[in-house]
Amino acid sequence: MRRDVLQSITKVYFPSVPRNNLKKALLEIIQDLINDLEADWDYNAIRYETVMTKKEWNDYSQHPERKKYKSKRLANMSLSDRYKYVFEFLSYIFPYYNSLRKSEYKNKLKLGISALITCTLNGRYEIENIRMADTYVGRSAEDRDAGIVNPTAPTKYRIEYALSEYCKLSGKNIKRLSDRISKVSQDRPDILVEYYVTCDIDPEFREDIRQIMKVLGRDLTLSFYNIKLGWEIWKDMRKIGMDVEKFLEFNEFPSYSKVKEKLLNFLVRGDYVEELEKHMKDDLPECYKDYQKSGYVFIKDIFAEEAKRKKYPKKLRSIEEVKAMIKEAEKEVLSYFPLTKRKSPRNTIFNPLHPASTMRAFQSSTRNSKGKRVNSIVMTPRTELLDEYLPILAHETAHAVHKMVLELGEEAGILEKGASELVPTAVLEDFSQLVEGQFHSDKKLPYKKKFHGKEFPNFHSGLTQRSQVPYALVQLGIRKYFDKIWDEGYRTFLTDQMVWEIKEMFDPLIKECAEMGLHIRRDVYDSLGYFSAENPGDGLVYMKKYVVDSPKSVAKTMDEEEQSVGNADTVSDISMSSAFEKKYGKNWISNKEARITLLWLLLESGRNSATETFHKYILTGNIGNFLGELKAIRVEEFQI
Repeated sequence: MRRDVLQSITKVYFPSVPRNNLKKALLEIIQDLINDLEADWDYNAIRYETVMTKKEWNDYSQHPERKKYKSKRLANMSLSDRYKYVFEFLSYIFPYYNSLRKSEYKNKLKLGISALITCTLNGRYEIENIRMADTYVGRSAEDRDAGIVNPTAPTKYRIEYALSEYCKLSGKNIKRLSDRISKVSQDRPDILVEYYVTCDIDPEFREDIRQIMKVLGRDLTLSFYNIKLGWEIWKDMRKIGMDVEKFLEFNEFPSYSKVKEKLLNFLVRGDYVEELEKHMKDDLPECYKDYQKSGYVFIKDIFAEEAKRKKYPKKLRSIEEVKAMIKEAEKEVLSYFPLTKRKSPRNTIFNPLHPASTMRAFQSSTRNSKGKRVNSIVMTPRTELLDEYLPILAHETAHAVHKMVLELGEEAGILEKGASELVPTAVLEDFSQLVEGQFHSDKKLPYKKKFHGKEFPNFHSGLTQRSQVPYALVQLGIRKYFDKIWDEGYRTFLTDQMVWEIKEMFDPLIKECAEMGLHIRRDVYDSLGYFSAENPGDGLVYMKKYVVDSPKSVAKTMDEEEQSVGNADTVSDISMSSAFEKKYGKNWISNKEARITLLWLLLESGRNSATETFHKYILTGNIGNFLGELKAIRVEEFQI
């Protein structure tokens, strides 16, 4: 432990801080670094994932209320130098953390270190990955920064080759098919994927597109780079003392072996599998017949029947149609969260329609130069129709409201300064998934649903939840391999042969997950495509409720959970969603008392991250006390 070095670091930040205030100073330094690096991470994501022009970006980022936070130490450093500085700091603070006895302070320090690592990795490498992908297709950084993201010659050549190979081997007319593909895709592979997933396509053309996408998917160049970059990042993590087990501890998860066991058990849990089979029978009857006959179903057939059954459009929607959907969804979701309507340039929702914009929604919450929260939601209206867009908007809105409540709690002195940064990502996801579940609606389906599940609102939502398991296992499993070769003394870069070996190790795991419990076959099982170099917790953060046990307990079946909810006096271990439903009904979000409880729980998460125990507040908490504390942070009853 280098306490003397830590003391000297704090003196640079706070020259007047007495030596006995080292603990407080370290937390403030961590907060300062998080605020700066989180802004790097989120602002890059907003700029590039929404494909802003230079003017649009300047209008957004230079607004007085949105100018990014500047660290006291990092302000004049390059991105790479800032990364080096933070990891040098972590190399000193990590052994200091290990030397501390178990205490409330040690837990705060743990959460701060975890948040700092997350922001540092993403702030440093997300933009680099964008630059590398652009380099591969021949796009300049200048064009990207100007919002010029047109199809490049290499991209067109890839599509042309895939067409040529498929037509030569299948006997298809290349001119006719090429004209049709070009009209749909505009020479952009991502739009081809969008069309395949969101449109009701005639079976023959759907198969043509599928075969062409399979050829395009054989290109693993960027996947190889991603794995090699992940190793370089993990080497820095190991230098500061972080391995997979420590990473899980710092993010409040159990050991790797327990996480893996819990995730795989989720896939085969009998009542979950039975429920999804019933959803399949209700939502996708043709797929269900095939499943009953053969014991499996292809993901391609799920896409096809879903588009047909839900009467998806025959062609990509017009901008006017997309905007109408956005308006309808916002009216419904935001009516339950009046806080989002507070007039402020610090609260923004983006609905990018550029064909190169993101296909994965996210919510950004950073500090501006004055230390105030800047909340931005980035949606994906091109790639989702109303039945998917609505719950995703609810999910991201819950993230924004969560951060707003935490900030208000800090401002009122009810939460400690910086509490919002210490809430684990998995806890944020707990609440966003809770709210999302209230907006999976079958009201506007062209058919009448007969089955309503307990755990999953519909087949699509259950399938999405299952898909997080292989993502999580690949993130952790490949890094376990990194730990092994590090412990054996390997320090140089990964060779291609080593990456192939990683693929050979983990592709069977992806296939195994697809066949466990509910057997859904895919065209390919490519584990390299599941790996995120800068985001070790990807996938896992969405599975907290299935992985972390409550203090007293063991996993219950849904029937057992229902019986527990029935006895509110004993406040048994149950999920937040079950508790809300029992007390306020299935559509609990429409109940004002339920929303008061929800907002108070968001505030409480700034003091207590054990969401697995929050059911007791829902079932037995005092609404008057909840409302009183919300008013103390300036949330009035009319805003709930």
